Amino acid sequence: MELIRLCMTLLILFSTVTATLAQDALFTVPEADPMARILTPEKTDLTPRTGPEALDLYLRNCSAVEHPTLDEERHLGQCLCTASLMKDRFSEADTVSMFGNTLKSQKLRDDALKRAFAPCMADTINDLTLSECNSGGQMDTLHYQNDVCACYAQSMRATLSKKAEWMADEYISYYKSYAPDPLAFYMNSPRLEEDMTYNFRKCLGWYETGRKNNAR
Repeated sequence: MELIRLCMTLLILFSTVTATLAQDALFTVPEADPMARILTPEKTDLTPRTGPEALDLYLRNCSAVEHPTLDEERHLGQCLCTASLMKDRFSEADTVSMFGNTLKSQKLRDDALKRAFAPCMADTINDLTLSECNSGGQMDTLHYQNDVCACYAQSMRATLSKKAEWMADEYISYYKSYAPDPLAFYMNSPRLEEDMTYNFRKCLGWYETGRKNNAR
């Protein structure tokens, strides 16, 4: 019963809100100030022209949006991690092209989801799982709570690391209209509960077995 209560509590904390904003919306160019169009028309084109400008605009767009399943701090961390991998894994020209309206731009945005956003999900889930597990309150009677929670968070991280690119592919193919990104979709799907239950049982079993062996 203790296991079930903890898993259900964490599931509720993880997936309380549904999502509406598509990830593609983060690669949009802001509207120029109407007054600027009159006074300085030559400065009203806000389309990024360099890689750094494109990454800065992505970060501003990303951090300005309220994520449906992450708090502000973790959402910002996911945005920063994604921008960092975009810088490392895409050319400046391709990063700028992500803000276009062509088929190539769409493909590049999808590639960024798989090669930049998805690899960052594991660390986000690790941090979130560890925090919620340690503060959940359902394990106060376990003297080895910290060990179980650390194992649990690391196991969830490993699970996301293995699934990340596949999840991004599935999200791109079928679920863009249901969630803003693969992480939000995962956190509102039955797979989260399945992975949580499996990984928590595994870690709890390891430490229960170790505790019994040490007591002999």
